[in-house]
Amino acid sequence: MHCLEPKDYHKIHNILKASFKTPTFAFSVVNRLIQGSVYVNDSMKPTSGFLRIRAGDYYVFGQGNDLVFNNSLYRYFVEKVYGKEKRFTVFTPSTDWEALFDETFKPYVKKMIRSKYRFVPPKVPSKYNLPDLYELKDFNSDFLRGSENFNESYYMC
Repeated sequence: MHCLEPKDYHKIHNILKASFKTPTFAFSVVNRLIQGSVYVNDSMKPTSGFLRIRAGDYYVFGQGNDLVFNNSLYRYFVEKVYGKEKRFTVFTPSTDWEALFDETFKPYVKKMIRSKYRFVPPKVPSKYNLPDLYELKDFNSDFLRGSENFNESYYMC
């Protein structure tokens, strides 16, 4: 496993773009808008890797079937993350990566389902007509302050 220098983050940009599931924070690291670390299987032509931000969020990317890299990732997790970091949230882009975490990391992690949506603005503005089961609420700073998981220590990293 190799830790990329920030000047080389561009080497993984196309891998990140290839998946709709890539979270925004991954692009923010690669574009050097926020601090993070990028680890890859090959420093010249990476095909698998993961990145992390200080808040404890991780994103694995590329091919999920690189056994040598996956073993390195597991050792990294056991030696540097488990029991040492307050938060470990990993985002996966594919069923290969999910299978790795389901099988190898199962004793250490809890699987959660997360959805990503793409906003496609309507051609003609309209009123929101939601079924009675739903309520449209504003997302603002007061709402964020009240969140258990996304408190100030999370978003001030």
